[in-house]
Amino acid sequence: MRIPGSILIAGFVVLLFAGPSASAKDNDIVLLQGDVVKLQQTVQKLQDAVDAKNAAMISQMEKIADSVNNISLNMQKMTEQVNTLHTDNTAANTAAAAGVTRMVTLTSELLGPVDKQLADLQKSVGTTNEAVTSINTQMRFLTEQAMKPTTSNAPSCKDLKQDADRSYASNYFEDAVTGYRAFMSQCMADPKAAEVQYQIADALFNMKKFDQAVTDYDIFLNNFPVNDKSSSALLRKGLAYMELKNTAEAKAAFTRVTKEFPNTSQATTAKSKLQELNAAPAGRGGRGN
Repeated sequence: MRIPGSILIAGFVVLLFAGPSASAKDNDIVLLQGDVVKLQQTVQKLQDAVDAKNAAMISQMEKIADSVNNISLNMQKMTEQVNTLHTDNTAANTAAAAGVTRMVTLTSELLGPVDKQLADLQKSVGTTNEAVTSINTQMRFLTEQAMKPTTSNAPSCKDLKQDADRSYASNYFEDAVTGYRAFMSQCMADPKAAEVQYQIADALFNMKKFDQAVTDYDIFLNNFPVNDKSSSALLRKGLAYMELKNTAEAKAAFTRVTKEFPNTSQATTAKSKLQELNAAPAGRGGRGN
């Protein structure tokens, strides 16, 4: 008897393709994988025991078959002797018949213990098969549990933003960007999404990653065009271009501020920066909005 390979394969699938997830889930899967390995070892031991018992039973059956053949030959010889004696006298025939009867009795007595031994072996094999079935059931359950999506205590949108805000306030801008991006990946429909996207761009600006800051200011302006922070985002985008020595793009951004958001403090700053750029030597051209 061989254990179905599908159960073992299912266990190995869990080991090979379990994808990354929360650490709590990883720990659960590692524990389940350890249980599966232990069960596989137990199944292998049980299988070895079954194979050994099967081999012993086959060997015993061969010995029994040899014994039966020998008995059959002896009975055949006795029958021939009885036939021979039958022609001599009745007394001799009676003795021969008694001998045959005795032989049959001895044969029954010999086969009786053998039959009991066979019954015991069959019972033992049945018990082992039940144990293997039980182990297979446990392995199937563990495999199903390992493949089920686990419910993780994922942080809420509010928690993600609060953690990122604390990092931002402490000038841990890289951690803030990581937290804000996690928020945006899960909470795009949240009312705070516009604020978070602006904070990403500002954190990058503060880290002097001006190329990335420009990209994230553009994301903010494109995704949230009607927002109180739009004038600030456009102004900060122009300032980032100034840091990158991209005069053309900086002027374009500042000009938009003065036209789209007149009579604001951002427009006043933009006009000042335009004057500064116009007074300076011409810089290189750059990327568009």
